Amino acid sequence: MQLRDIGGFVLEMDRFRRDRPDLLAAKLAEAASTERELRGLERVLDEQLPLGELRQAGIGGACSNCGAVHGSADRYCGWCGNPLSRQA
Repeated sequence: MQLRDIGGFVLEMDRFRRDRPDLLAAKLAEAASTERELRGLERVLDEQLPLGELRQAGIGGACSNCGAVHGSADRYCGWCGNPLSRQA
């Protein structure tokens, strides 16, 4: 989905003759971060590693309200909106 969004963004920049390398770089960086997180999850699931190892792949934990998994950089749960506690 992110790659499709990036492709559409590039097409629209060309169509409207506008150049926003800053936005494109931000979208590419986010897509790369998602890709790294997915590869880490695949590795953890394939090797059945403990949660501590899973956290290193960018997973912050589970929401205390609904149990949804959230990223380590998230401040609020993407599912229920609950504020997430910061752990050291």
